[in-house]
Amino acid sequence: AAAPGRLPGTPWRLQVRQAHRAVHLGGTPVELDGVALGLALRWASAELGQATRDFLVTAGSVAFGSGDGPDGTPWRIEVDDPRDEGSPLLRVSVAGRAAATTARRARRAGADGRPVQEVADPVTGRDGGEGLVSATVVDADPSYASTWSTALYLAGAPEIEAVAGRAQLAALWVSSDGSWSHTAPVAPFLDKVRP
Repeated sequence: AAAPGRLPGTPWRLQVRQAHRAVHLGGTPVELDGVALGLALRWASAELGQATRDFLVTAGSVAFGSGDGPDGTPWRIEVDDPRDEGSPLLRVSVAGRAAATTARRARRAGADGRPVQEVADPVTGRDGGEGLVSATVVDADPSYASTWSTALYLAGAPEIEAVAGRAQLAALWVSSDGSWSHTAPVAPFLDKVRP
């Protein structure tokens, strides 16, 4: 089995590709913002866990929950319904684990001054997440969840299920048409599903 946070079967060969401004491990591109957010949550959760059992800590699109929320039930993270902005499509329980979501966001300047989404394909410099609105991964390690949510999003709708299955991830994703799907390992964490 691969070490936590390590791509299965991939040697640790760090490559920096200047032309694409990308970092690769064994030929697989990695995005370091998610790694940094995940590590910050991992460390913060460890410190908070020494002081209290019940807490939720978030950074960007990554959250880690421990124990129960104010209503006495496990912490839940909402995944938005793309057809009804601001309304949850479903909720994911994060008691003792993290949930990280990579999603289509507002546009910003990208490669060659062209506007791209928040997550761009590191090879092409163009929008990532073909056919997807979001990808969410649930795991005990916030850094692992954050890194894999970005990797799944970049895989796009045509490949996301195969990639998530090979990596045995607890994952769910929302397609551009508003439909959603998930891997079997995430089912126990799905708290509420809206039709």
